[in-house]
Amino acid sequence: MADPFLIDDILNEFDPTLVNKKNVPKRSLSEELVTAMLNERMAPELLPYKHTLMDLVLLQISSQQQYLLDSHEYGDSNGDTDYT
Repeated sequence: MADPFLIDDILNEFDPTLVNKKNVPKRSLSEELVTAMLNERMAPELLPYKHTLMDLVLLQISSQQQYLLDSHEYGDSNGDTDYT
């Protein structure tokens, strides 16, 4: 008779709630972007498009762009203040 623990181990590999419990090193955003770029370049029809990754990156770029616009706009007006 088959060992029930072996079946449980196999099933646990596909359980999405247990994936985070494994000792998988966290990949940086740049590493994930490189992987997504290579996937899109080499096999765009076969590999899934990383929608959530791209949304996160575009949101961060937009936030950084807005921060730079705000600091340029308000930074110049604060520098002109005469305190004498």
